[in-house]
Amino acid sequence: MSTRRWCWSLLVALVLVPGLLPAQPVQVWLNQYGTQSHTAYQMIRTSSGQYAHCVREGYSGDALFLLDSAGEEIWHHTYGEMGNYDSNEDVLEMPDGGFLLAGYAWIDAQAAYDARLIRTDASGAVIWETFAGSVEETDYGHKVVRTEAGRIFMTGQIWTGSVSEGALWEFNDNGDLLNTYNYNAGTSSVGFHTIILTSDDHLVMSGGGYFNVDDYDGWAIKVDMDGEIVWSNVLYNDNWQYMSRIGEAADGSFIFAGNGVSEPDGDPHPWYGRLDADGNVQYTTYYGNPTASSYFLECAPDVDGNWLLAGRYEGADPDQDALLLKINPADGSLIWTLTVGESDPGSDEGFSDIVLDPDGSYILAGDGDFNALTHPGFIAMYNMTGSGVEPVAMTNQPRAFSLVNVYPNPFNATTTVVLELAQPCELQVDVVNVNGQVVSTLTHASMAPGTHRLNWRADSFASGVYWLRASVPGSLTATRKITLVK
Repeated sequence: MSTRRWCWSLLVALVLVPGLLPAQPVQVWLNQYGTQSHTAYQMIRTSSGQYAHCVREGYSGDALFLLDSAGEEIWHHTYGEMGNYDSNEDVLEMPDGGFLLAGYAWIDAQAAYDARLIRTDASGAVIWETFAGSVEETDYGHKVVRTEAGRIFMTGQIWTGSVSEGALWEFNDNGDLLNTYNYNAGTSSVGFHTIILTSDDHLVMSGGGYFNVDDYDGWAIKVDMDGEIVWSNVLYNDNWQYMSRIGEAADGSFIFAGNGVSEPDGDPHPWYGRLDADGNVQYTTYYGNPTASSYFLECAPDVDGNWLLAGRYEGADPDQDALLLKINPADGSLIWTLTVGESDPGSDEGFSDIVLDPDGSYILAGDGDFNALTHPGFIAMYNMTGSGVEPVAMTNQPRAFSLVNVYPNPFNATTTVVLELAQPCELQVDVVNVNGQVVSTLTHASMAPGTHRLNWRADSFASGVYWLRASVPGSLTATRKITLVK
């Protein structure tokens, strides 16, 4: 199935901290996929250089998309029942190239959700499916890790009536449930949202709960492989905090990200901080407008030792934009901020995950309002070398043109570009190399409505990947990856 490409007006802003001169992230490509409303979750880079991305696909249920190295859809599978809002929130690649999916599903017999693991083969077909809960409980699975010895740990939340506990389930590679560990810290409603394997072969989980009766507090806990608590730290506050993600830094400390309320009448907005190796708070920091509803969904180390935080941010208007921050983990100071969003009112976009490619590029997954009926998933590549093409532009307005096809692709010597123009416009079509340099302009002229074909003769160009960029200056842009093979 080919990836659908929509026109989306992107507003890209980079905020630089005075005195710092970091390289600026450049969007290399952005692809949208799926035709329904999506909620984006975790994404991984596979051993073959592809990307596996978990989304909840509208009313159809939980889905896994496999995308190629340029973000083009290879296949996708939906696993849940129609209308049940089942969800896969995490994905791991197994040694045989298959996948392990963590999440939850509605069980009719118990009229409740149950934490669930799905094991698939490399094509996404189900090998086994297993559940962690019982008929007396509502359980949610969120994140999963696997040791080299084949021990699988999933974390989440167990509800019994109006009381919830943080949950840790252990499985083997056959999907057998081996152990269940509950953690409640003496409160009525708590849960975990993430889990990581640490460098000293322990598990660290983070989330939050009502530890202070009326206030929701961030919570991190470290346990050994038998579920015994090493340390537990509740970040008490007078308002509201939640630790969505946590990661281990090179020195054994931990960087966390989530959201919190910094003032009594405010809304949750991005919040992050650092714990030392024993779980003690080193600092916590809020980002942005305290009355804007925003949050972080992921954090990850960059190749230079600094950290990246990704999520959603509500700016001057009530719409949310995709947000990426780079921080110094030593003190939490901001290095740069990138926001990506659509210009139309009422649109929301957000990043759900970050993957670092071997070349240092950022692969960002998310979802966004691309038109009035859908909120599809998207994947975008940014790099820090200053190379790349201009951001793909999309809009809810009627398209002035469509980049219909490029054929053959891959090609040898000559390829044909097919465009459809809905109205008269000034159209520019360029060929751009992987360093972001325009190497050939196929046209830059006023063109009439209808179908237009342009040829690119590439006899004098080296084999490799190029990008075809068609644009109405100052307005719409569409790109297509093309490969010259000699």
